[in-house]
Amino acid sequence: MPPAPTQVASKGYLAEEGEEPDLSAIMRYSPLESGSIRVLEILQPDESVFNDVELRAGGTKPTSEGTTTTVSVPSCRLTQLPLRSDRDELQVSQVDLGLPHKFVAISYTWGDKEDVDSISMDGYVHVVQRNLKNALLALRSTDLILSGCRVWVDALCIDQSNAAEVNREIKRMKQIYKEALAVIMWLGDEADASDLAIDFINAVDIKWHEGTEVFETWLSRELIANGPAIWPALSKLITREYWTRLWIIQEVAIGGDNTTVLCGSKVTTWTRLHQVYDAFHIFTPKQKYSELAACIRGILLGSSTPSFVYDSYKNTLFWQWEACEDFQILQSRPNDPCLEAYRKRCLLTRCRIAKCEKPVDKVYGIFGLLDDRIAAKIEPDYNLGVREVFMSFARAWMLAEGHLGLLIHCGETGEQEKGPLVDIEGLPSWAPNLLKQVKLQLNNSEPEFNSHGGMRASRLEYTGEDGSVLSVEAVLFDTLDGLSGTRHWSDDVDTTMVEDIEDSKWSVMNAYGPDDNDFRAALWRALIGGRDRCAPPIPCPVTGDTDGSLRWNLHLWVKRNRTFRLGGRCLQDWFCHDLDVMKNDPGLYYRCTGRVINWMWCRRLATTKRGYIAVVPKVSRPGDVVAILPGCSCPLLLRSNPRGMKNAFEIVAECYLQGLMDGEILGFLEQGLCRVEDVLIV
Repeated sequence: MPPAPTQVASKGYLAEEGEEPDLSAIMRYSPLESGSIRVLEILQPDESVFNDVELRAGGTKPTSEGTTTTVSVPSCRLTQLPLRSDRDELQVSQVDLGLPHKFVAISYTWGDKEDVDSISMDGYVHVVQRNLKNALLALRSTDLILSGCRVWVDALCIDQSNAAEVNREIKRMKQIYKEALAVIMWLGDEADASDLAIDFINAVDIKWHEGTEVFETWLSRELIANGPAIWPALSKLITREYWTRLWIIQEVAIGGDNTTVLCGSKVTTWTRLHQVYDAFHIFTPKQKYSELAACIRGILLGSSTPSFVYDSYKNTLFWQWEACEDFQILQSRPNDPCLEAYRKRCLLTRCRIAKCEKPVDKVYGIFGLLDDRIAAKIEPDYNLGVREVFMSFARAWMLAEGHLGLLIHCGETGEQEKGPLVDIEGLPSWAPNLLKQVKLQLNNSEPEFNSHGGMRASRLEYTGEDGSVLSVEAVLFDTLDGLSGTRHWSDDVDTTMVEDIEDSKWSVMNAYGPDDNDFRAALWRALIGGRDRCAPPIPCPVTGDTDGSLRWNLHLWVKRNRTFRLGGRCLQDWFCHDLDVMKNDPGLYYRCTGRVINWMWCRRLATTKRGYIAVVPKVSRPGDVVAILPGCSCPLLLRSNPRGMKNAFEIVAECYLQGLMDGEILGFLEQGLCRVEDVLIV
């Protein structure tokens, strides 16, 4: 549940005109009836004397003359409605407007906790944050509210002073948002040309459904007239504070395609919004609205379109738009296990990026999106510390899943913020610290690796006095021996490279065969993480990469690590003539170099005692162990536990070991070249 710093019950009964408000009067919440929720009835101005009155309490500001200002005050009544049971849901249509208990759920951001104002609720002045008041005012005149629809909003419909109720209602969030007639996304007041953005989003859908010819004619004219203003308006809309809030992740995801988007006085739908951010990102590899995107691409790149239109478009920071796609992924409930794995990666990534005031909300704020088997093992309790909550979350996830896939989200990559606000004392390394972001090896859309070869986790036990020791099976396959340097921003301007190379003592070892070409091929595969990337046109508008920028970044990386030895030679010797591919196959060049820059950023090339090539996080050290765990898709980098426990390790992070990412470990086990053993993760 979001923090409620201003929810100090309600202060002051609204007096009749001419009377002073009684500030000693406090509104009391009636206990929730079993199976019911509280909802707001937003009254119209002619239904209440409290809508446009002069207030002397609850957030109004005196003028310079010392008098109070007259403000528009939303007036509401609290009532209770029963939630449908599972049985009722099978019998009654979700969208039956004739239902006596229809309601909408508001998804919004709390905003600055010091920026407060007042509303009238059951005749009492109730202090709320200003953004919520503005949302209620905006909703008041919508068709849904005018038709009698009630409103559920967490800050007002849950007694924030009742800890037991707050804990209980967190478990019902999923049900509440599912049963709502619609989820209303309140993005905030009009600002930064948001009216232009919303009007454009609506017009795209309307014109597209009128036919391709109509759409092309309209879009060509629209981009000439407003193109340079539309792209920044769209970017500003998708980078509003709303999108950074943790709780909106589950609200938007559960709301689905029928979610209504409200910004100022403008209204659109989630489907329309996602359609624009998907189709106008014309160089992304996969698009839901591919036919529309192809049409848009033809217009933007067409010879009849003025150059200034495309020039303004290509300067857009499209990575900012990817938040929209992430939320669309979270709305899906795929039956395909691979697609479900994408969704879970996306969920944890968005969770780590999002902001919340209470650290435990990193778990409670996504409760409604967790698999039912996981959610059943977690009991929300704001009296628990963050260490206990994060451990409970990780334990519930792994026990419910029956495998160790969550462990790829553990550890650190070296770029995270550090300090008392994000470091959790005593948190075991097998529990992801959701307060920190990590750079995963796979993007949300990439298929998982298969380093375990299908081996299942047959041992998954939690021991120790507080269950903080994880006992599992693992193959301790190899040990890091040498580490390259990492690419730094300072490389662009500083001629003196940071010396962070740690050369291998076994640099002549080669696990890929006697032929140099075999080692060169293994090196290149390691440098692209065994994956390719879709080749965009030249130059690449998605990232701003050009021939010069890609060559420059690759040049700086090679320059930094030119003396790093692997396979018995310096790194620079393995690159002879490789960049000549630009002359005869620019598409291949872009796929390869673009992937290298993306993949190797903040990572290090490493060698092992067995002669393998690895890609590891920045924080790796010589002596770290590359382990393959049954039930975990990627190898993990483990570090011996300093407490001296036998066969005990801490997780550093996931890693990549060329030649051991697709089940090859099974062959080594069959030949007796390695073994599965019990290890402790602390």
